[in-house]
Amino acid sequence: MAAPGECFSVGSQVSCRTCQEQRLQGEVVAFDYPSKMLALKCPSSSGKPNHADILLVNLQYVSEVEIINDRTETPPPLASLNVSKLANKARMEKEEKLSQAYAISAGVSLEGQQLFQTIHKTKPDIPVPYLYVDMGVAVLCASFMSFGVKRRWFALGAALQLAVATYASHISGHVHYGDWLKVRMYSRTIAIIGGFLILASGAGELYRQKPRSRSLQSTGQVFLGIYLICQAYSLQHSKEDRLAYLNHILGGELTLQLLFVLYGLLALAFLSGYYVRVAAQVLAVVLPLAILLIDGNVAYWHEARHVEFWNQMKLIGQSVGIFGAVVILATDG
Repeated sequence: MAAPGECFSVGSQVSCRTCQEQRLQGEVVAFDYPSKMLALKCPSSSGKPNHADILLVNLQYVSEVEIINDRTETPPPLASLNVSKLANKARMEKEEKLSQAYAISAGVSLEGQQLFQTIHKTKPDIPVPYLYVDMGVAVLCASFMSFGVKRRWFALGAALQLAVATYASHISGHVHYGDWLKVRMYSRTIAIIGGFLILASGAGELYRQKPRSRSLQSTGQVFLGIYLICQAYSLQHSKEDRLAYLNHILGGELTLQLLFVLYGLLALAFLSGYYVRVAAQVLAVVLPLAILLIDGNVAYWHEARHVEFWNQMKLIGQSVGIFGAVVILATDG
């Protein structure tokens, strides 16, 4: 145990041995002298560089406490907290506990309680009042584009609508997805926005009455390049995506690395604007296989990775839309 008068400065490096003979070492985050509780920040056990493990240590049950590096300067200021968001979360937790208490007092079965909680927690990514506006704008843009009325303008409007909806869902506080799933979702959204910009540029029109907008097409190609970079990133850093590919491709890790290189080269072509048509033709061959074998494996994503069924269907639909944008670039003269 530490000496009775010993204190620890925030930011200091401390090492100690637990009663189970386990050596702990980390940076002091907080220390409460009356209760002898020490909070240490240690490297993440998951290996992710932007994460850390926080350990709460009771100094009454440890020995060989050693200050490796004592920090004497003023610690950095604490990160600002969103008090309203925390209060809202506390209120929701209180309501959930009260609803469970009412259900138990009313004699509701455990299965019924779990079903109610599942339905209660299923909320759209966008708050309901704005969700109807978003749906109306999406249907309006899609209808006019399908009828060929001011297709360029409504394609541009669809890109703007999708960008605003994605931003609104991100800041709404209702999105509670893992980082790997966010990469899958947002990268496809970026690619779809790029596809709308390509359509708004006039690319793919058989009887073009107006000159195409090279700036819109280039911006759309950049968005597709960002999508491909995210695909390559997932193949290296997302175990969920890696397993999805390894379960369906021949050659194992070697083929996976070749796909990583291929996605990187295609992304470079779209970002630079060179060999775009050739890159689009290659991607038009690769994408259908990825859609069928990877995205189409609903059992893996829904049951093994707990991706909501509707969300996986949306990802498949977005992949099909990306394929459509790639086909336009691959066949456009």
